[in-house]
Amino acid sequence: LRGPLGFRCLYLDEYRDRLFVGAKDALYSLRLDRPGADAKEIHWPPGPGQTEECVRKGKDPVPKFVAAFLIPDSDDRDDDKVYFFFAEKVAEAEGKEHTVLSRVARVCVNDAGGQRVLVNKWSTFNKARLVCSVPGPGGIDTHFDELEDVFLLRTKDEKNPEIFALFSTVSAARHPVPATGSAGCVYRMADIRDVFNGPFTHRDSPLHQWAAYEGRVPYPRPGVCPSKTTSQPRHQYSTTKDYPDDVLHFARTHPLMYKPVSPRHGRPLLVKTDLQHHLRQLVVDRVEAEDGHYDVLFLGTDAGSVLKVVVLQNAASATPDEVILEELQVFKTPVPITQMEISVKRQTLYVGASPGVAQVRLHRCEGYGTACAECCLARDPYCAWDGTGLALGPQIRAMQISARSLRYGSCHLIPWFAVINRL
Repeated sequence: LRGPLGFRCLYLDEYRDRLFVGAKDALYSLRLDRPGADAKEIHWPPGPGQTEECVRKGKDPVPKFVAAFLIPDSDDRDDDKVYFFFAEKVAEAEGKEHTVLSRVARVCVNDAGGQRVLVNKWSTFNKARLVCSVPGPGGIDTHFDELEDVFLLRTKDEKNPEIFALFSTVSAARHPVPATGSAGCVYRMADIRDVFNGPFTHRDSPLHQWAAYEGRVPYPRPGVCPSKTTSQPRHQYSTTKDYPDDVLHFARTHPLMYKPVSPRHGRPLLVKTDLQHHLRQLVVDRVEAEDGHYDVLFLGTDAGSVLKVVVLQNAASATPDEVILEELQVFKTPVPITQMEISVKRQTLYVGASPGVAQVRLHRCEGYGTACAECCLARDPYCAWDGTGLALGPQIRAMQISARSLRYGSCHLIPWFAVINRL
């Protein structure tokens, strides 16, 4: 799909085999199997006065809202929450300097606001700092403060997906790494929930430092949802409008949690400071293998290219190793990639930028040559070696292992799932 789309967003519907593309004044529906055929278009221009209204409501772009996901916290559906990820400009304690920090926030799906306080406003909103930093000498960490993108990797437990987030540095003056530095961090939902169940942040005046709130927290605890868990025999809370005024006053004055959310293992999964361009978009595919799993990251840049990176856990070190498998120039002109969607079912990556939308295969095994050694050195979990013929008997199991893991062994440059299908 090409043309001056003013492209902004993608939505992948694998159930209907459609890709929906949001563009300027238009919405497109494309077939996944044949993108150029049976394309549908809805012309959707703004109504009278809507453009001017958007301009009037514009805020300081301190670059921003990034993503939102509905993630259940328990088996009680009344306890479901929406988690938001964004970056915002905040004032330092002395009020003389502003900085950009990344946040994770949440609000109950059944939040109806208050009856007398916070009327028609969120009454269960809490937020916390999202930290992605590299430990440095002397206890001085290098922080990647500006959130660029978030990818939710679903697991078998719908309550505990893994959160992959892409960050960049804000300025070279505040950090010892170049301004083009980027980092990727992974967060566990258990750690996020622990922060929201912990102490609130409080300060007595704008001139004081932020500290943990040590006073009495009203019941029901601000931020919890009206549900069976919240209600008591004498206090039935079927809606947030039933919450006492002291709960809503506290929620309005104490939205920030004291502890930050730290990444898994306390450090980034990926750090890149030597790239000529900025990393803007992130999607992840988890490849299962006999010895565990491998995460393949697809990183969209502001130059129209996509980096394919595999993360390898190093047994001798707590720091994972990342290997750039390839960099594909998706768009001829160096335009920023604004959105990416991955289809594991079709083994395809859909990439969007202002000139249009492109589809890219997750694997291009033919690019690694024709020798077994080249395959092993490539370390691409999508590609495997099947020898010179069809393996039989005990060799079948060995071929499955070598096809699905990144170990040495016989591997032929074809997609690993094709090897399994042939067996």
